[in-house]
This record gives sequence, C-alpha cells and structure tokens, in this order.
Amino acid sequence: MKKLVILSSRFPYPLEKGDKLRLYHQIKHLSDHFDIYLLCTIESDILQGVAREVTKYCKGFKYYKISRSSQALGLALNIIGRSPFQVRYFYEKKIRKQIEQEIAEIKPDVIYCQLIRMVPYTYKLDYPMVIDFMDAFSLIMKRQHGSAKSLMRKWFYKTEAKRLSRYEKKIQDRFKVKTIISQQDKDALNEISNLQVISNGVDTEYFKGRDLPKNYDILFAGNMGYKPNVAAAKYLVNEIVGEQQYKVLIAGARPIHEVAQLASDKVTVSGWMDDIREAYGVSRIFVAPLFEGAGQQNKILQAMAIGIPCITTSQVNNAIGAKEGEEIMIADDAPTYKAHIKLLLENPESVSKIASNARILVESRYSWEKQNDKLVGLINSVT
Repeated sequence: MKKLVILSSRFPYPLEKGDKLRLYHQIKHLSDHFDIYLLCTIESDILQGVAREVTKYCKGFKYYKISRSSQALGLALNIIGRSPFQVRYFYEKKIRKQIEQEIAEIKPDVIYCQLIRMVPYTYKLDYPMVIDFMDAFSLIMKRQHGSAKSLMRKWFYKTEAKRLSRYEKKIQDRFKVKTIISQQDKDALNEISNLQVISNGVDTEYFKGRDLPKNYDILFAGNMGYKPNVAAAKYLVNEIVGEQQYKVLIAGARPIHEVAQLASDKVTVSGWMDDIREAYGVSRIFVAPLFEGAGQQNKILQAMAIGIPCITTSQVNNAIGAKEGEEIMIADDAPTYKAHIKLLLENPESVSKIASNARILVESRYSWEKQNDKLVGLINSVT
C-alpha cells in the first residue's frame, strides 16, 4: 500500500474536540487504503491505553511535545509578527527538524496535513500534499471579534482574523488538494482554489436511540472550554431559560469557570462524560444557540442520529442543510427559542416527527464511510 504521512497538531483521542473526532474517523478509514504514519505535536503526555485507540490503525507513530517556554516566547514575539497566533502556538523549530528527518526516512507517497497550524512543518518538504482546512478559521475570528466585549479581545480577534485570511490564501499553492468541512465554510474561503467539501459523519450504529428516563428537558453538549460553546451555554441559561423551571443539562469536557457558575438547582454542569450518549438519552430536546464559530456541529448531528429534536441557529443549520420544521427547528433570537421549546415539550407528536426525520437525514447524508471514501479518492489523485 502507499505510504501516507499525517501531520496533526493534536493526538486525535479522546474525542472531545471536533478536530480530534474528524481525524480519528479519517485515520480509521484511511488505514484500509494506506500505510498510515501519524506525526503529531502534543502539549501533555498521552496515556498508553489512549494511544492504542489510534495507533492500532497506524504503521508508524511519533509525537513531539511542545515546550511551554518556547511556546510562550514565540507568542510574545509574534505580537509584532505576521503569522496567525494559532499557527505560531503549535510551531517549534526543533520539532520541525525532527519531523523532516522522520519523513525523510519514511519516504511517503503523500502527506496529509490537518489544519493550517501544521503548515510550517511542511516548508522544506517536497512531496505531494493534501491539506484539510476543516473550518474557515478566519471567519470564526471575525465572528468572535463581533461579540467580544473588551478592547484587548477585540484587538486580538481582529488581528487574528486578518492574519488567518492572509495566511489561508498564502499557503494554498503548496497543496494539490484542499478540503473543508462544509459548503458554508468553502464559500467563506472563496479565494482558495480547488477546495473540496468533505463533511463529517456520524456512526449511526453507535449513536442511536436508547430507552432511558428523561431527567432533563433541555441538553446542550460540547467542549465547554471553547469560546463559542461557552457563549452558547450562557445564552441558553440566562437569556432562554431564565426564570422558567426547565431542567437543563450542560455536558462536555473542560467546563471553564464561567460555565461551572451556571450550575443551580435546575441546571446541571456535568463536565466530561465517559459516554456522551447518556446525556442525549436522558434529555428531551437539544438546544444549541450558537452564534459564533463556523464548521459543522458534530453535537447536532449526534443528537439528530440519536433521535432528539434539535433547535439551533440558521448559521449552524447552513452547514447541515436540514429542513426547518421537519428535521430541525431554527431560532435566531431568545423569543423564538422559547416558543420552539414550549412547542416541543408540550407536543410529543412534533418531537416524534422531527426526531424520526432527523435520523433519516443523518443516515442518508452523513455517513463516515461515504465522506472518507471521497477523501481516499482525493488523496490518491495527488499521487
């Protein structure tokens, strides 16, 4: 089989972040078609059992721990630089040389670079390359700039948005094929040529309905250290639920202090759950008031697969393409959220219809196998 080197800024397990989830399922599928060599940067040590969940699909695996001191110095110097901060955050010159040496020994047929964060590690490499932009990160920064309150944050997001936009265009010619997660993100990067949409998928055998007691009226789940999710959780509790006596579950890894403070007699902040299906299973509806960010929301697809009706913003649904009122409910302001929640909680027939249609949509359109078969074809095309 052909040799495929994958460069990643994170080890793709556990699956508590979108980039990890996407790469894990891609590696799992690509290993049937290529000899996989995974080279990734890490910030903390990987447990042996966790590593095996991914490395069992790899012919070779190396990780490179980023120095905290080098990281801090690089970010400080980058204030007057031109690189995006998130690109500089994951870069270390010593690691670049180690990666170059490792790749010289592997002699791959193709290199798959996940995210623009890893592009500096490819500057001296002369192999056919594919890059997964995944999300339109410049768009994410523009949206976060719009909602930022402090002058410092506004400066950071504005600066990062400009740097990312410039960098996304600058590096595109290094890669024969470029991929992105949704048509909405592709449209945002309309100056990038030959950009192909590879959506995320859902393991519909794993995510399916479970007969559990419904202890919560409303669920919101996700990485609770991620700014758009933090903003959504706060908006849900403060602006949508307010004084109404709904039982709310906020589930997901790394809840920061702002999220933990939302806990009350009617709001449970669970933190990391070993099996996120339990959160979906004990909740009546999924509510995701996401006004920032970009990409495709895995949490929505998972909820739809498991059979929970979802209410989210039109911005989120643009990347999913569900039919409003039939497969999903759309709301872009608090009064509309409140009306949709009341309708669903008081009408079991509406719940059943939307949940059933949503499951059918996910099964027909969002299969990991279908999306990853397309990725295999694109990777083969550059060799």
